[in-house]
Amino acid sequence: MGLFRKNKFPHIKYGFRGEGIIYQLGQLEIEIWSTWIDGRRIYMDDAFEGNDLTDDQKRIIFRELIEFTNWQKEKPIIVYTSDSPESDLWKKCCEEFNDSIKSIETSTNKENEQARYDMMKEDLETGLATINIDGWVLKTPEDLDQYWASKKS
Repeated sequence: MGLFRKNKFPHIKYGFRGEGIIYQLGQLEIEIWSTWIDGRRIYMDDAFEGNDLTDDQKRIIFRELIEFTNWQKEKPIIVYTSDSPESDLWKKCCEEFNDSIKSIETSTNKENEQARYDMMKEDLETGLATINIDGWVLKTPEDLDQYWASKKS
């Protein structure tokens, strides 16, 4: 059969450069972030924000994503934030489809924010980057610290 196969899920496709997955549910287009770092990673956070899907619909989408990404027998890595509102659902889905998942990676919102800060600071320390965020133009680590302090107040 080789690399080519018939797509069992015509309502699911990869995004640009194979990063991101687009899931079409009727008129609703759901973008699920994914990357290829030591295997296919599927990031469950934010994918369902702002739409009124039921847990059963999310579970079906989860299962289909697992099957869609597992077409060459390379099980995906599921990534989600353990203190997000939907973390219990993702944990149950991971348990239910454990045999089809390579591994699970979780973090907390606090850890994610710290990683975001560290990455932006590293970019600014090069002196080559400018970050435009929330109306702020950050050019130095000191600008970042001012921006970060303003978020907490």
